[in-house]
Amino acid sequence: MNFMHLPETASTNTYLKELAVTSDIHGTAVYTWNQLSGYGRHGRYWFSDGANSIAVSIGLKAPSDAEFAPMSIVAGLAVAQAISGFANLDVGLKWPNDIMLDGGKVCGISCERISAEAGAYFVLGIGVNVNNAQFPNELAAVATSLFIKTGRKWSVQLLLNVIVDSVYACYNRLCTEGFAPILADYRRLCINLGRDCVILCGDRKFRGIAIDIDDTGCIILQKECGATEIFASGEVSLRCADETGGYNATGC
Repeated sequence: MNFMHLPETASTNTYLKELAVTSDIHGTAVYTWNQLSGYGRHGRYWFSDGANSIAVSIGLKAPSDAEFAPMSIVAGLAVAQAISGFANLDVGLKWPNDIMLDGGKVCGISCERISAEAGAYFVLGIGVNVNNAQFPNELAAVATSLFIKTGRKWSVQLLLNVIVDSVYACYNRLCTEGFAPILADYRRLCINLGRDCVILCGDRKFRGIAIDIDDTGCIILQKECGATEIFASGEVSLRCADETGGYNATGC
């Protein structure tokens, strides 16, 4: 891997995508301790806490048969395994790739597929709350950090290295073994399976039981009427039913 450290940047994702215009970004990891305008899935703002948190973007060549949804699953599994092994903690995956620790979100991942002169790439933006002691009010109820959960400080640089290595190893596994064994490992960590969930799709909400992840990385929801529907990660957001407050499910 080729590591690039930026003293400051608006967004590591944006920097890496701009770099792809003139350079081969496969195997490049861009990180900073001072990210000003980071973003996650669906362009949502991502809070970075200086050197207490990880903000890194990784560029990977998109194999011809690698679709967007499976790469989101691959990235989620890779980072979950890295954090779990590094801190010896039981983490879970909230579909498609939020890393959860005791009900709090410790890591968010965005996955973008871009086209450049050298070919197609995946740009994975990874934000991890490592030594954060607190969060802005609007995040305090949903976010957590390794420090908050364990009471000890962790080496942010070392965890960054472990995460990047894990992502690259999982990507190579995808290229050599295919998606099926990765999906099997992912299912074991997915906290949504078998639970009551709400899928938010535009202004519509679908309630049901998340019964499986299919072989393209999409989630299968069995709705209250008994019918099943498949949702892709790039199109929707998922909430556990007890996270959504009041809602009216539709579309059966």
